[in-house]
Amino acid sequence: MKLTIRQIAEIAGVSVTTVSQILNHKGGRFSTETRQRVLEIVEKYQYKPDFFASNLVTRQFQNN
Repeated sequence: MKLTIRQIAEIAGVSVTTVSQILNHKGGRFSTETRQRVLEIVEKYQYKPDFFASNLVTRQFQNN
């Protein structure tokens, strides 16, 4: 089963924004424990970003 950022956030007990920022290396303001918990889940479930979905969202915001 392929996990989404939303599912990772739910498992880790954090927000989607937190997961996104940690995965994009912008998570400096989060505790080491939070970063470690998110990254362990990412590794455990072998999360890979869906670049197609990401591109759709990015283009949607750029076109508005």
